[in-house]
Amino acid sequence: MLFLKVFSKSFPKSDLLIYTLSLSHSLKHIFNSSFSILIPYIKEGMFLSNIQVGILVGVQQVFSGLSNIPAGIITDTFRKTLGLMLAASMFFVSIGFLFLSIANYYIFILLGASLMSIGASLWHAPAFSILSNRYPDRKAYALGVHISGASAGNSLGPLLGGLLLGGISLGAFNWGGLGWKSICFINFIPCFLISLFLLLKSKKLMNPEIENVNFSNYFQNVLGSLKKTGVLVMVLLHALRGATHQSFLVYLAIYLKEYLSYSSFLIGIHLALLTIAGIVFTPVLGFLSDKIGRLPIIIFGFAMTSLLIAMILFLNSGISLIVMLFILGSVLFSIVPIISAYAMDTAGKMNEGSSIAFLFTGGSIAGAIAPVLAGLFFDRWGFDGLIFFTVSLSLLGLFIVITYTLYDSFKNKYV
Repeated sequence: MLFLKVFSKSFPKSDLLIYTLSLSHSLKHIFNSSFSILIPYIKEGMFLSNIQVGILVGVQQVFSGLSNIPAGIITDTFRKTLGLMLAASMFFVSIGFLFLSIANYYIFILLGASLMSIGASLWHAPAFSILSNRYPDRKAYALGVHISGASAGNSLGPLLGGLLLGGISLGAFNWGGLGWKSICFINFIPCFLISLFLLLKSKKLMNPEIENVNFSNYFQNVLGSLKKTGVLVMVLLHALRGATHQSFLVYLAIYLKEYLSYSSFLIGIHLALLTIAGIVFTPVLGFLSDKIGRLPIIIFGFAMTSLLIAMILFLNSGISLIVMLFILGSVLFSIVPIISAYAMDTAGKMNEGSSIAFLFTGGSIAGAIAPVLAGLFFDRWGFDGLIFFTVSLSLLGLFIVITYTLYDSFKNKYV
C-alpha cells in the first residue's frame, strides 16, 4: 500500500496506466528473457548442434506468429476480454516452463519453447491497443515506456538466470547454482501465480470505453489496412529488425560460452547489455518521434544498428565488447515502439490490434528462418559469419526505410 501511495504521487494520475502496464510487461520479460541464457546450457545438456538451436528458435517464432493473428482479432473485436488475454499470456508462459523443466527429449524442448512464445505473443496486441487508444497524442512515448519495461525485464532476466546457473560464493558461503531444468521449474511457479492474479483482476482490466466492433466491418477495415503501403513496409522493417536481434542474441550467448569460456553470470551481464540502455533510450526516441516524425528515427535506428554490429567484428572481447554491446542496446530494441506507432497511425482507428498482430507475425516469419541461416553462417565462419549475416539484415532494413521515406515524401508533395 505504501508503494502504491508513493507511486501515485510520483507520476500524474493520467499516466498510471502507462507505468503499471510497463511494470507488468517487465515481469513477463524477466522470465521470457531468462530463456536466452539457458540456450547454451540446453545445447550442452541435450547435445544439440547449432542448426538444432536455430530450429528451436525458429519453431518459437512460428508459433509466435500463429498466435499473433487471433490475438489481434480478439483485441479489436472483443475489447472487454483484454484482462483474460493478459492472464492467458502468463499461463502459456508458465506451462511452457513446466514442460521445459521435465524435458528429456528434443521434442519436449520444442513444445515448451513454443508454449512460451505463444504466451509472449498474446500480450502485445491488447496492451498496445489500450495505450494507443488512451494516449493518441503521445502514442510513441506511451509505447516507448511500455517497451522500456520489456528492456528492463530483458536485462534482469539473463542476470538472474546467470546467477542461478553459476551460484554464489561469499566468504564461507558457497552455493553451486542450479541446472537449467530446475531454473525452468522455478520460473513456472511465479508465472502461474501471476496468471491467476490477472485472471482474478480481469474484470478490472476491461476497456469499457470502446464498443465491440462489428465483424463484417472489422474484416473490411483489416483488408483495407493491408493494402496500405506504410503498414506493409513497417511489417517488413519489424521483421528485419527482429531477425537481426534474435539471430545476434542467440549466437552471441553461444559465442561467449564456447569461444570465450565466460561464466554463466558473465554471459548474463553481456546479454543484459543489449537491452539495459534501451530502458532510457526507448522512451526518449519515442518522444522524439512524436515531435519530429517516425521515419527519421527509424532510419537512425537501422543505421546505428548496422554500424555498431559491424564494429563488433573488430571489438569482439573484453571491455571493448562490453562498451559496444551497451551502445548497441540503446538502439537495437528502441525503434520497436516507433515502428509500431507508425503502423497504427497508418492502419487507422479500430485496427490497432491487427496492425500490431501483422507486425509481430511478419517478425515471426523472418525470425523462424533467420536463426537457422545464422546457425549455418556460425558453423561455417564462426562469430565473423554471424556478424556478416546480421549486418546484412540490418542494412537491408536501412535501404528499405530510406527508399520508403523518399517515396512517401514524393507522394505527399506531388500526388
